[in-house]
Amino acid sequence: MLEAEYGRFSGGIISLTTKGGTNQFHGGVFGFLETGGLAAQPFGTTPGSPKQDSHRYQSGGTFGGPLRRDKTFFFVDFEDSRQASAATEQFQLPAANWLKGDFSAASFKIYDPLTVHQDTNGNYVRNQFFNNVIPASRLATPASQIAQKILSYYPTPGSATAQSTYTASGNNTNNYYHFGTRVDQQFSTNWHSFLRFSHFAGSNTYLSDFGNVASPGGYNGPTNGNAYSLAFDNTVTFNPNLLGEFRYGFSKSVSVRTASSQGFDATTLGFPSSVNQQALQNAALFPHFSFSGGFQDIGTLGYVPLQENPLAHDVNASLVKIVGGHTIKAGGGSAISSSTSTSTPIPGEHSALMRAGPG
Repeated sequence: MLEAEYGRFSGGIISLTTKGGTNQFHGGVFGFLETGGLAAQPFGTTPGSPKQDSHRYQSGGTFGGPLRRDKTFFFVDFEDSRQASAATEQFQLPAANWLKGDFSAASFKIYDPLTVHQDTNGNYVRNQFFNNVIPASRLATPASQIAQKILSYYPTPGSATAQSTYTASGNNTNNYYHFGTRVDQQFSTNWHSFLRFSHFAGSNTYLSDFGNVASPGGYNGPTNGNAYSLAFDNTVTFNPNLLGEFRYGFSKSVSVRTASSQGFDATTLGFPSSVNQQALQNAALFPHFSFSGGFQDIGTLGYVPLQENPLAHDVNASLVKIVGGHTIKAGGGSAISSSTSTSTPIPGEHSALMRAGPG
């Protein structure tokens, strides 16, 4: 059962107590080392390929003691963590010759969409491209030039004449550090106060499938975050049966996600400047293209630039009265919180037909 002061919360309550200094100097250090020397390759890794870096290094320490004996004490702590984990992605790529319009070695036929006509039975049909190759003149049109520039962002296919499985290997990283400081003041035997400040900073990066701005995976970019918290507490013992406490808390965090293709200029693909100007009003990102036939998408999807910065202030005051074998607690609190989230719409998605089969 929750106490009355926590009644406005629907979930559980987590209570944390930070450590303070004493009349004696005390400290400690720690370290943790994990390397990938004994780690297995991620599932799906091409046999014989180099093992990707995988490690976790953590270090830190604490130190505390008196500033003024019996009166003022301090305590500080610090932790640093550097982590990388091996990551592997697999996807299907079209044959290299297909991207140039050459399907002469394919087992299926390519038809000219501009030759639709009726056969003797009244059915609409199309003529097959000669030798199953799209003429260079068709690939020279503005629309085809845009398509070819988009397809050039694919990794190099593993086969010139057939679709292939491409394996991308690399690392996901998760690095952070945080520290905390606390100063305690014993004004008298009946009055104790402390002030604590903590800071956290971290960053995450993910495997870029393509290794360029058109990569569809890897959450499309790194995330960086900072968090700050402060607590101020006063505890007064008025008499053996009456205790008073006043507490103020402050917390703020900032999380920024940057798209790997942020600031991309669509005119480099051949689109008119009007398309780029419209993109700049939202998010200038590499557009997303999806293909049928099981081939890998191209471009940013879903994870676009984002910034969040929640902030909270909390003030609480209470009195505790001991009456015989009973404890009576009364008090009040006020909390002010705000959160600003700035994001941009998901870029437009475009679909195209790319099939490894008849039709």
